[in-house]
Amino acid sequence: MRHGLRETRITPPPHIPGEGHAMAMLAVLIPLLMLAVVLVLGRYEELLLPQDDADRREPVDVAPASAATSSPAPAGTPAPSP
Repeated sequence: MRHGLRETRITPPPHIPGEGHAMAMLAVLIPLLMLAVVLVLGRYEELLLPQDDADRREPVDVAPASAATSSPAPAGTPAPSP
C-alpha cells in the first residue's frame, strides 16, 4: 500500500422521518399545480386579448334549399303591385 492514499468512506445521511410520504405528496401536487397555472394563464390571456364582437356572434341561419335554387327576377322587371 502506498503512503498517503487511504480509503475514505462516507456515511449515508440519516433517514428523515416521513420522507416517502413527502415525496408522494409532491408527486401528486406538482402536476395539479402545473394544471392550475395553465388554466390561470388561459383566463389571463382572455382578459388581455378580448375577442371581437363579430367572433362571439352565432352564425346566421342559412335560407332553406328551395329559396336558394330559385333564380332572382331580371333587373328590368317591375315589382308586383299589392
